[in-house]
This record gives sequence, structure tokens and C-alpha cells, in this order.
Amino acid sequence: MALEGSGTSGSVEFLRREDVYSTAKELLHTIGRIPLEVINEESTLDAELSLKSIVFVEIQVALEDIYGIELDPLEMVNRNVLTHIVDYVYEQVITARTDTPSPSIRNSPRKLAPRP
Repeated sequence: MALEGSGTSGSVEFLRREDVYSTAKELLHTIGRIPLEVINEESTLDAELSLKSIVFVEIQVALEDIYGIELDPLEMVNRNVLTHIVDYVYEQVITARTDTPSPSIRNSPRKLAPRP
């Protein structure tokens, strides 16, 4: 379920928060079997969507796989509202992508200054 602008090969410039929301919503629908029409940004995962913990973990792992990041399970549970979870995932993706040098930078040889 790779979306354009997602995954480890995507670039941060093309990933929008809305992409993360769409991915999370689709995962809630496909893995959690929750009808799309009841999922919205303000949905609470425990009360409104009645998400079981095992399904929550499956969704977390799917998000980690899709975006090539690691998410703190406690942070995910504490956020509970879909909009807050989407914000957290988006922040982690942006942080991971901006902290990792691009392959062209990482693989370029260093130029040493000439000795006097």
C-alpha cells in the first residue's frame, strides 16, 4: 500500500500531512474493518472507533513499514485521537527524512583542502 510520496524512497517535499491522514484512514478501514464514513480526524480510537489493541498494533506496524520509521507505542496510545496520531506520524517521518542525509550527500567523496 505504497502511496506516492510515502515510504523510504519518497522525498519529504512530496509528503503532505493529508497523505498520512489518508493512509491512516485506509489502514483503519482495511485492517480495523471500520467503515470509511465513520472515520474522521477527531475520532477517538478507543471510544468512537472501538479499536482493539491488537488491531492498533497492526496499524502502527503498517505505518512504520510504509514510512520507514519507528513509532513509540506509548506515544501512539496516549494520543488516542486520530488527528493527534497523524500529527505524530507526520512529525516522525519529517524528522527521520531531514535527519538522514540524502544518498548523494552520503556517498559523495569528501574534498580535502589543499595543504599550504
